[in-house]
Amino acid sequence: MKTSRFSTLKPIEWLLVTLLLVSPFYFHPNIGGTGFRIPNNIVIWFFASVISFYSLYKFSQAKYFHIPRYFLLIMAFPIVAFFSGMSAGVEIASTWVFRLLYIWGGLLFFFGLYQHGLKQGRIDRLLFLIVMSALLHSIVGLAQIIFVTKLPSWLPINPSGIPTGLFQQINNQASFQVTSIITALWLSTRPYIRHGKQWRFWLILLAIALGAFIVSYSGSRVGALAFILALPLLLLSRWHTVMLDKKRWLIITVIIISSIFSASIIEREHGLANALEKTTAINSGFSGSARLGIYTIAYDAFKEQPIFGHGIGSFIRVWQLGKPQFYADHPNANLPNQRVAHPHNETIFWLMEGGLVAGTGLLLFLIALLLTLKKLPPSRRYAYAALLLPITLHTQVELPFYISASHWFVFLIILFTVTHPFHRRRKVILSNAARNSIKVFAVLGGLAVAGFLAHTMASTLEFKDFLLKKSSADKSFHLSMQNPYFKQLATETMISSLFFNSVKFGLDDNVRMFADWSEQELKRNPHILYYKLTVEALSYLQNNEHACEITREGLTIYPNDKALKTIHLRCEEIGL
Repeated sequence: MKTSRFSTLKPIEWLLVTLLLVSPFYFHPNIGGTGFRIPNNIVIWFFASVISFYSLYKFSQAKYFHIPRYFLLIMAFPIVAFFSGMSAGVEIASTWVFRLLYIWGGLLFFFGLYQHGLKQGRIDRLLFLIVMSALLHSIVGLAQIIFVTKLPSWLPINPSGIPTGLFQQINNQASFQVTSIITALWLSTRPYIRHGKQWRFWLILLAIALGAFIVSYSGSRVGALAFILALPLLLLSRWHTVMLDKKRWLIITVIIISSIFSASIIEREHGLANALEKTTAINSGFSGSARLGIYTIAYDAFKEQPIFGHGIGSFIRVWQLGKPQFYADHPNANLPNQRVAHPHNETIFWLMEGGLVAGTGLLLFLIALLLTLKKLPPSRRYAYAALLLPITLHTQVELPFYISASHWFVFLIILFTVTHPFHRRRKVILSNAARNSIKVFAVLGGLAVAGFLAHTMASTLEFKDFLLKKSSADKSFHLSMQNPYFKQLATETMISSLFFNSVKFGLDDNVRMFADWSEQELKRNPHILYYKLTVEALSYLQNNEHACEITREGLTIYPNDKALKTIHLRCEEIGL
């Protein structure tokens, strides 16, 4: 009797199929931004948590467990991230908790992958799933280009026709597609594709073609740079195999070149030429690129607290308050008009919030990775580095892990692939009581996380109804106000709505309450919106002198804001 290929899949593989091919494609209208504000991140974390706790349960039953060779070095960053936060202080408790849960949850997922005895053939199949996931994302992006606003409600609409896909940010789409292309090229040199079913190779070609088209069409410089850097590394490792399979690689080369140039011809405004222009702009000083200004302010803040940093969750406040001095030193500088919540460089971000302590953890992780790559044979060493490069590079110019949980778990899967050849087997020395305790923790922990994520999803649906005007702010957020992730946002939304309604109906006491609240909020979160609303509230209350003081304070941080400039001129006219 012939065995179905699906019957050979392990439970962990079925779960990973769901994680990569199902969970990223959930969508409903949302407020956007980062983390759980994007609904598919909740679904992705749900299935990743199932994998993690299932793996932990499996560990409790096993005689042996498996870890990568430099597991202690890899663990260094999660540990020092915890202690640096404790030492420097926690500015926003919820931010600290969720940041640590994100990191430690990823570590548990990474550790869990080792407990299922996956051989290289199954790992290649797992990498193939990543390519198929990217193929689906590229199809969504292609639909956004072709149909623009004529898409069904279960897909995100980009009015500009930019192929952001489910990521809702074009550079996330680009770095994911480049990761997929490099992974597909790696697989093309592996027996899984070379000696496997023909349909696998055709799907690989389709994924490469659409991925290259999307990256070129998007004009993403991080995508273009990642591809330019990663491709030579891959070829350096696999050149011998490429030369043995010239016909196949000629087809791949023609497809990549055709996709890149066809996209550039179709979309000249956002295409490859635009990416090159953006790249050269960074050399023209502060006026040419806001990024250099962002880095400078963050670096100056780091020098103020170099050991333990300013504390987890402090970046928003500290960076914004560093802008006045920066403008004084660089009067013609160009900085973003909106509030900056991240320096668009993960290393600088952790150095500023966690200091050299957190930086040491990152360095130890890098050492572990480099030692692993060094021990690999040349036929894998540079190719594996190429697999990691696109997302790693992206973390140094933006914040992909905060926007996309897909990037986080794909990165961890590739990291597992890289470190797997040198994993070590250790005997599980635990009493029956300890094993049973781990089982109970795995079950209860999994249920607790599932319950929290279900509650969080329900909270996003409340924001969906609010956005679609199906409910008012004062009646929308019953669940969100009880949710630790959304409570602050729900509070801000409700109290801002209360302010506008109070002004409309002349409820002075409510406006006064809002003015007091927003002034306190400015100390923690100097957001341009709060400056405007605080000034508006104080002006309504006829407290013009204080309104002008807040306006001047706001202009030191947001000197190019037109609304604050207009109010400042009025203040000067009346001598305030």
